[in-house]
Amino acid sequence: MLVRHITGCCVLLLLLGACAYRGPLRSATLAGSEGVHVGWVRFVGEFVLYDDREAFLERRRDHCVSGALPLNQHRIAAKTFDGKRVRVTGVAVEWSLPDPMALSVNHKGSPITNWCNGSRVIFGTGMKLE
Repeated sequence: MLVRHITGCCVLLLLLGACAYRGPLRSATLAGSEGVHVGWVRFVGEFVLYDDREAFLERRRDHCVSGALPLNQHRIAAKTFDGKRVRVTGVAVEWSLPDPMALSVNHKGSPITNWCNGSRVIFGTGMKLE
């Protein structure tokens, strides 16, 4: 009975931890589900989304998340939104390289190198001005 209670508590704590994850940004998504991420964007190949203007200006890696849109959308967004406050829709996924020799992950033609060095990256589906 005690083992069942302890196991139940551990599962509950894991679930609460997953629900509480918001990353450094104002975010309405859990890992693996479509959500909305708001912040200041800079394009360095992939996009880098910062949680506030100060972090954006200082290029603070501890206040950002890396991501990419499908290739054609990404190219257009880089020209349109660089340096602006945006709303990104997409899926936050655990950062994991497909191969030990790989340097990036491909999201529909766009590479993500995880410039922010975070535990998650965004596979974006859309971007618009906030």
